[in-house]
Amino acid sequence: MPTPRLLLLPVLLLLALAAAAPAGASTTQESMFQDDPLLVYGTETTGALPTGQSFSAAQETVQKRTLDKLKRLGVDRIRVSVFWALVAPANASRTKPAFNAADPGQYDPEAWTRYDKLLVNAANRGIAVNMNITSPVPRWAAGNPEREDLVGTYEPDPVEFARFVTAVGTRYSGTYRPVAGGPALPRADYWSIWNEPNQPGWLTPQWVPDRSAPGGFAEAAPRIYRALADAMWSGLQVSGHGGDTILVGEMAPKGQVTARGISRAMKPRRFILRVYCLDDNAVPLRGADATRNGCPTDGPVEAFRDAHPGLFKVTGLAHHPYEVSQRPDAPPLDPEFFTTANLRALGSLMGRIFARYGAPVPGKLPGSFPLYLTEYGYQTSPPDPLGVTLAQQAAYLNQAEYLTARNRAVKTLSQFLLIDDRPVAGKTAAARFGATFQSGLQTLQGRRKPAYAAYRFPLHVVRSGRDAKVWGLLRVGRPNTRETVRIEGLARGAKRYRTLRTVRTEPRRGYLEAAVRLTRTTRVRLAWTDPATKAVVRSRSAVIGVR
Repeated sequence: MPTPRLLLLPVLLLLALAAAAPAGASTTQESMFQDDPLLVYGTETTGALPTGQSFSAAQETVQKRTLDKLKRLGVDRIRVSVFWALVAPANASRTKPAFNAADPGQYDPEAWTRYDKLLVNAANRGIAVNMNITSPVPRWAAGNPEREDLVGTYEPDPVEFARFVTAVGTRYSGTYRPVAGGPALPRADYWSIWNEPNQPGWLTPQWVPDRSAPGGFAEAAPRIYRALADAMWSGLQVSGHGGDTILVGEMAPKGQVTARGISRAMKPRRFILRVYCLDDNAVPLRGADATRNGCPTDGPVEAFRDAHPGLFKVTGLAHHPYEVSQRPDAPPLDPEFFTTANLRALGSLMGRIFARYGAPVPGKLPGSFPLYLTEYGYQTSPPDPLGVTLAQQAAYLNQAEYLTARNRAVKTLSQFLLIDDRPVAGKTAAARFGATFQSGLQTLQGRRKPAYAAYRFPLHVVRSGRDAKVWGLLRVGRPNTRETVRIEGLARGAKRYRTLRTVRTEPRRGYLEAAVRLTRTTRVRLAWTDPATKAVVRSRSAVIGVR
């Protein structure tokens, strides 16, 4: 019987390719990560989160340990939810306390501690920060809903929101000193406006009864969000952040198909068009439709553009293109949903919106609207029986990385959760897992899923006839360095992987691409030896079937 090595050699013929990102692909896409329970709350239990404003040394230890792990995973930036009610004083009171909400010095110093520590600890590790200022809303800054469960999201006061943003921006301006004569806090220079405003878990009402059509509903969330975007823009300008990265949108990928109501999610296409006062054909709303949406009923379109810099002078659109349970290239079931499979449609829509108002598209790529994918992940089974398998999670995350890296409009892709959420009590799987996320790279018990290695060193293989294109991202490589990566193969019948060839990564982000020609089914993986530690880092193993 031939040895494994002899088996390998005749069946693997390599095609030489330059090891660089393909033409048209991004070489600057950031790796973002979010896990608020670990980073903001400093808890590894992921059960009921602490409700108080204090932040202990033990919580900071969790925060630091998490940042260390993210650094080892190659994370460039973390997305941080700045929860308004978590910082605001008397957040459960209907009456606003007597204080200047635009002055960070007039808040309880303890209320800022978790964020102060997080920015300092992230900066010490070379990890940048995206500050997403969002609900829940303090009771004194919210409207008066008929349902008590909506208080934290209901009709947030844009004037009070602008003051809070001013306080946050001032505190993290790079010059603010909490203690006279003490060190200044780090500067935050990357911001996004609210979280998933087309979802009732973050903003309500989504719809309100339409007085002109008994039994009907009119959009409400876009009008509210438009005011919040302008308020945040104003607060950031006042606090010295006018030149920072500022993102609008932060939409969830889907919404209710037909159901409407105060807490019924809105489809993202409809939502963003109404935010910009456009109908379904991207034509400015007029008459009663405009009035219902808080839009101008007449006048030049340029007047609306100039009145809303928070919509038109932003850096780009933030979006959450989750598919959750399908392949990342599976077209969404509704054309008004936006997932990783139809991001170009989302970018095209934003281009149409800006063109309608004669506004220049942000960024440096003509005709390409910048997209920032600030939440993404896959729900897994186990533990959620409705999720994808652990192997599918790893493969789908890598495929999504491949798809977005080839889209030059995409500036970042964010992984949502390091550790799974704890499910809530319930009789059914939908009840237990429907309100939580099991999209972590580790289980609740801390066991690494296959996605952990897949995130650290993404691999995606595209087959074309007898050839297979091997694409990878050495996320953990040294910055601005052309690293040497081995493509390793396992032939049918072999017991050991053998190096098929070595390739060099492109220096900016660590992408690589090469082709192999195979005549037998085989597995392929990537391997890199850290020159400093001599530790070997490997990707997941991908099966390639060749006819």
